[in-house]
Amino acid sequence: MLEQLIFEKSHLRRHLDAPLLEERERYLQYIQTNVNSNKDYLLRLAVHMLRGVELLKLSDNDSSLVSVNAIRKIVEEWGQTGISRSKQTAFSSQSKGKMEASITKWLSYINRLESRLEDSIPVFNTLFRRRYTRKKMLMAPFLEERIEYLLHWEKLGATRNTLKTIAEYELHIIKYLSMERLRVVNIDEIGEASKVWAKEKNVTRRTIEYSPHGERVFFRYAKGWLGFMECLDNKKDTFPFEKMAIEYLDYLVNVRGYSLQTYKSRYLVLKRAFLLLGKQCNVLHEVTPKHIDTIITCLHEEGKMSRRSIAGLTSILRSFFLYAEQKKWCMENISSSIYSPRVYSEENIPYAPQRDNIKQAVQYYNTDEKSAIRNYAILQIFAVYGIRTCELANLQLKDLDWRKELLHLRRAKGCRPQTFPLVRSVGDAILHYLKEIRQNESHSEYVFLCMDAPYRPVSTSAVYKIVSDSLRQQDIVLKHYGAHCLRHGSATLLVNSGFTMKEVSDYLGHQSLDTTRIYAKVDLLSLRKVADMNWEGLL
Repeated sequence: MLEQLIFEKSHLRRHLDAPLLEERERYLQYIQTNVNSNKDYLLRLAVHMLRGVELLKLSDNDSSLVSVNAIRKIVEEWGQTGISRSKQTAFSSQSKGKMEASITKWLSYINRLESRLEDSIPVFNTLFRRRYTRKKMLMAPFLEERIEYLLHWEKLGATRNTLKTIAEYELHIIKYLSMERLRVVNIDEIGEASKVWAKEKNVTRRTIEYSPHGERVFFRYAKGWLGFMECLDNKKDTFPFEKMAIEYLDYLVNVRGYSLQTYKSRYLVLKRAFLLLGKQCNVLHEVTPKHIDTIITCLHEEGKMSRRSIAGLTSILRSFFLYAEQKKWCMENISSSIYSPRVYSEENIPYAPQRDNIKQAVQYYNTDEKSAIRNYAILQIFAVYGIRTCELANLQLKDLDWRKELLHLRRAKGCRPQTFPLVRSVGDAILHYLKEIRQNESHSEYVFLCMDAPYRPVSTSAVYKIVSDSLRQQDIVLKHYGAHCLRHGSATLLVNSGFTMKEVSDYLGHQSLDTTRIYAKVDLLSLRKVADMNWEGLL
């Protein structure tokens, strides 16, 4: 190989007589075969390897490892004393860098390079190809905390690009929050740092003076990482009387047996109401019925709430203040002063799409797209079993008994377990999703997961969009387009197929027949019998 590159006999003899000839020849052959390189590059590489052998005093009998610092030292010394033959000047930093890189890669190839600290972190080796970047990541503060958060996201199934972004933003967060040590950071501080970062000009590929996207990304990753390290102060998210509200909600869950979903929904309602109440009263003892009326009026005007929504709001407020009275937090009998608007439970007909519309909604996702395969299984379950959105979101792998072909449900209301036969078409759709699409490496217990990392259980809002998209594309007019209308559709079909109200009630998981009675309005068979009666003798 060397004979093909070097024609001057004295130079060739110098190369051939130097130690590690076989190793140098083998590396040149490897580069020629695997790298698109010309003869000039190979000649320069041969010269660099020879200099490395001579300056490092390597020999065939010695197999000791060479450190990167030793290579850097001999290159610097050579650069200070050597003269470039082509330019008759001292060697440039670029020339020294090329020589250092050539010697380092060659020694690494023949396993004579001492392992470097920047190569000792597997997650950095996977994410970053440039050794300079790996070294920068290694030398930055809070190494263990940064790696732990990256591994947390990796376990959740985050992609390589996402992990790279997180690793880079961890350094930005440390810099722009001036974190010389681990400390508690509040939301306001993160917000200010996000704005400074958004104005930063020396950012790759940023062409605008202010980047709203950069601000959002910085805020999201800062809040996530600091929260993961328990260094985040969430005081900004508090609201007046929050401790009392949380104690009341804990009572509902731990004593009354309410679900966590109820906890979350009531927390948001109370937060919204108490933010308005805090503007009028400093302590709960000052609250009067007039203050409550003002809150209800404001919320009604802001959100254009229906009578049923206002009834739900007043019910929650009445329940809270009844608990507050028992705890002596407020004046007596204030709960009894909170009235709800009159709501007629049977005033509306269930807003159910026709059976053909439901079939068309299911078929909308009957394609080979990855998300469609998951969504097809979801629509199949809704169409056949008429379950609630939260019941589907909470469906777990252990709830599917494949041997006995059974589906076990935990009802959202009453928390009662219920078992259904697993319909073949539904089982096939779920199995197709589980085998072909679902990220089983996430080790999640839930059946339906997000399509993108981190692979969390699918949210109720995501389920709503899945169902809504399949119905809206049909150009049908419904009062609501969520999964609950499919539940109404299933119940309506059962009623019109001759099933009794008790059977429909059990199918829907209702605790009382009174809840099911609304479907009597769509019992067309019974209504037709009434219409066909001979009324002449009764009138």
